[in-house]
Amino acid sequence: MWDPIAGRKPSGSRRRLLHGWALFLIFAFPAAGLIYGQDASTGAVAGTVTDPSGAVVVGAQVRTTNEGTGEMRRVVSRQDGSYLVPLLPPGKYR
Repeated sequence: MWDPIAGRKPSGSRRRLLHGWALFLIFAFPAAGLIYGQDASTGAVAGTVTDPSGAVVVGAQVRTTNEGTGEMRRVVSRQDGSYLVPLLPPGKYR
């Protein structure tokens, strides 16, 4: 392997360092691409259930329906009235 910075073949310790960086780059960037690629394929719906007076509603059934596919998901609101419907495929929801 040729060291473009030094302009010659690298010594033993420098060669190990260059090999280490090469391995890091080979394995780090493809893995990062896979991680980021998964983010764009799903979404989530979140909110808080309240009654007309503004008090939170605990244990309320929340239903989301994908208008394109008819797929329905149900969750229950938490102690603070919040809910989260995760990992929804792209689409229009009701």
